[in-house]
Amino acid sequence: MHWLSSPKVRLALIVNGLYFISLLTPPAAPTRPRLFARAAEARTASKQTQPFAPLAPPSAPTKATTKVMKEFDQLDVYLENDLLLVSKPGHRLYLSPTFTTKASRPKEPDSVLLRFVSYSDVKTLSNTTPLSITADGVDEVNESTHLWYGGGAVPGSSSPVVEGVGVELPYEVFIEIVSARQVIVQLGPDRVELTAVQIEALRDMHRRLPPPEDPPPPPAVKIGRPSAVTAEPKVIQWPPDSRH
Repeated sequence: MHWLSSPKVRLALIVNGLYFISLLTPPAAPTRPRLFARAAEARTASKQTQPFAPLAPPSAPTKATTKVMKEFDQLDVYLENDLLLVSKPGHRLYLSPTFTTKASRPKEPDSVLLRFVSYSDVKTLSNTTPLSITADGVDEVNESTHLWYGGGAVPGSSSPVVEGVGVELPYEVFIEIVSARQVIVQLGPDRVELTAVQIEALRDMHRRLPPPEDPPPPPAVKIGRPSAVTAEPKVIQWPPDSRH
């Protein structure tokens, strides 16, 4: 057995042993990728390695999609990809709109939630950040509109500051915005005009709702045929005959 002391023989035995072990070990089950994953999740994962990598040009215009939650009879309508409003070194701003209606009987909701998400080097938003949205020159957001704020800087972290503000608008106002040819959004110092593709994506959210049902027709009025024999009019004598 002196041949076992040879380094080459030992190396060959180790390699062959690892090969047989790999044959006996079952392969890992393949994982199926999620369909229609939200863009916010993908951006969060990518920003951990390269926070401000340049965006690739979109392959196709974003569209609206829906998600049904049967246990709550809820239909959520949102965009497959959030709309990129601002992209510059150290700061990016996205628009993520959504609304909810009943899944059993979908109809126009009462309101639409517009969420603005910021990825920046420093804190830029708050619940008092001024917001204005004009549609064909008409201001659709008044001073009494309330903003919801969330997020902020993480102490001692090199990751970008992730912040978000949300505003709830009546659905009628949303229809006026998406029906306009020119829509200008200003949030704090950021002022941007939506492109035609972005406006079309917002319109696609409205198209996800079924058309309103037509009201039932009024009941038909039956018109009978005139009678062949008509009754003679009754003659009333006045003053009455005193002989009776």
